[in-house]
Amino acid sequence: MRKGAALLSAALILIFTFAVIGRIPSEMTAQGVDFFSLKFDCGCGTGIVVAWEKLITNAALIGGLLIAFQASRD
Repeated sequence: MRKGAALLSAALILIFTFAVIGRIPSEMTAQGVDFFSLKFDCGCGTGIVVAWEKLITNAALIGGLLIAFQASRD
């Protein structure tokens, strides 16, 4: 069950990451800031986040989950 849980979790975080990426251009225009200054509430429940930090965090989570997927016993 670990493999399935890791794969499903990675897929969900990947979908959420694409949603954040899709929102970045409109938020940059609305706020009039560049990518590295962009902050907004991404809807993850943690309040205001820095966009580039959120993307790095999500990439690390996906990487860790994929490692857990490969390390799990069959």
